[in-house]
Amino acid sequence: MSRVISGASRDAGNRDIFMVSDGTEASSRVEAGSMDSRRCGDLGTAYFAVPVGWCPETANPFTDDGRYEEQWSCFCLIEGERGLDFRGRGENGLYTFQFGQDAPRLEPRLADFLRYETSHGRNVILAFPEVFGLKTLVESVLAETPGDDIVRSGDPRWVVHSTNADAWASIRADGELRALSVLREEGRTVLSIGFSELGEPPDYAEYVVLGRVDNVNPEHVVASQRKGFVFTDADAPYAPGVRLYFDNHAIIGDGLGVRDGLHTMKVLHRLPLEPYLAMAVGLSDVDAKGKIPTWTPNTFWGAANDVFFRRVGAS
Repeated sequence: MSRVISGASRDAGNRDIFMVSDGTEASSRVEAGSMDSRRCGDLGTAYFAVPVGWCPETANPFTDDGRYEEQWSCFCLIEGERGLDFRGRGENGLYTFQFGQDAPRLEPRLADFLRYETSHGRNVILAFPEVFGLKTLVESVLAETPGDDIVRSGDPRWVVHSTNADAWASIRADGELRALSVLREEGRTVLSIGFSELGEPPDYAEYVVLGRVDNVNPEHVVASQRKGFVFTDADAPYAPGVRLYFDNHAIIGDGLGVRDGLHTMKVLHRLPLEPYLAMAVGLSDVDAKGKIPTWTPNTFWGAANDVFFRRVGAS
């Protein structure tokens, strides 16, 4: 069985295993695959480095039985790929985030992913091209990336949460956005495409997820809920809902923001509308007279953004 130690080691399979302290010193050894969230917090930020050419679809090289189960995740950079941004759980049980070499904000996203995953008790496999010098890269990003409650230069001022019109009526009555887990505890029936089809970790349900204003992805969530499965055709007809624009800098500054390296921002359990909601934009705001017979995710998010930025300016 491999062991995670302070610094670097080689296991029986000649694989690198690193422990990066990230603010605390590693004082003892732990068995790979057996770390819980307490040990991760006490010992620092651990990760497992695989050889160049390793594939996430293969068996786990760090466990005796080759299994992953829910305590493993993977952050994988694909050399030569551009525009790739995939996340999901494979048939072998490994939840993987794969992206191309042109991925924006790579360094802070890597730091956020490592911190979030280890804080939730998961063992992180990192698969990077050899040119990156992984050990040095990880130590650098963890040392230089501020925590969740610091507004960074790359943080967008505004973020968005898209929902359907019926859900918006409930959100407005509640005075807050509530995470899937909270809604289920209240006995509400909510479709969870991300968990049923993408195999997202259970803790994702504890958070309200916020996306980038300049990206169509939040509309894919609405379209997918309508379809009952993951649907990402941005030019296919769909029924628009409501885009909720929030002040991201205020959320971060007040200590509500949580970063996981995958989502733009998220908030644990509840996000109050006051004072963070800047504007809600629905179909009546972009087409009051109903002149446009068909909408797509691309046309609606663009029209809604136009309405929003005319009000708040280009900040």
